[in-house]
Amino acid sequence: MVKKLKAGKFPVATVALILLGVVLVIAGIISGDCRLLYMKAVFVCMECAGIG
Repeated sequence: MVKKLKAGKFPVATVALILLGVVLVIAGIISGDCRLLYMKAVFVCMECAGIG
């Protein structure tokens, strides 16, 4: 049987995982990983296009 959730109610595990994801994304942005990832993506695209 599948339990149907009432509107506006989420299981605790779901809310905890969403909050954990948000915290980890913010931590990655603060540590500068976003810039590093963007630069790697640009280099890969330039190599595929034959520019780099």
